[in-house]
Amino acid sequence: MPSQHLEDLVGESETAAAAPAAVADSVTTPTAPFTVLIVCTGNICRSPIAEAVLSDRLERAIRSWADGDDGQQERSRSIAVRSAGTAINRELERPAEVLDQLRRLGAPVRPHSVTPLTPEMLDDVDLLLTMTRDQRRSAVKLAPRLVTKAFTLVEYARIVDSMTGLPVDAATPRLSPPDIASFLRETSIRAGRRRGMVPPPASPSVFDIQDPYRMSADVYRSVSDSIAGAIDDIVGALTALAKP
Repeated sequence: MPSQHLEDLVGESETAAAAPAAVADSVTTPTAPFTVLIVCTGNICRSPIAEAVLSDRLERAIRSWADGDDGQQERSRSIAVRSAGTAINRELERPAEVLDQLRRLGAPVRPHSVTPLTPEMLDDVDLLLTMTRDQRRSAVKLAPRLVTKAFTLVEYARIVDSMTGLPVDAATPRLSPPDIASFLRETSIRAGRRRGMVPPPASPSVFDIQDPYRMSADVYRSVSDSIAGAIDDIVGALTALAKP
């Protein structure tokens, strides 16, 4: 609350008495978490890897964006990362190779249940990341309002990374800890507006990350490296934007 406003409030006793409650409300009212949904086909390989890696690395980065422990609780609630599949089979289990790659990448290995992509689970999504362009199209058909918030993982990494080279102006997202969620939303909105302004890759297929299911361990490693590399680019760019 601006100091001038507080000084005005002091002028009348009733308002001054109410001021502490007003200030407390403004401080304690939580901002809804920035919700990311990551989508692949079966929700047993690519999207669970991306979910674990993004959640872990973004949470680590967020802790570095603000000094001290003030707002630590708020920061811990500022993001929510989930995953789902466009064509799941509940009889399939998460391959052992996925667990191997999570351990190799230093990401937490947690219990996982396959989740089908439904219109209902898209209601509160701030950012939709898919492994392929076809999956992005499928998801947007379920929730057309997400058309400006849906990207392939590689596409989003390229766009957000490009934002670090832009001049700082009134449209540049500003980080005001502990309100991390608002900063991430503003960044995502700006990324949506930059779609088409970033030079395209030599081939559109660059935007797609292949499905490693039932393939060799080397393919799982290559796919996992592609996922982790894109996530590192995203987190690195967000960190640069958060601490210009």
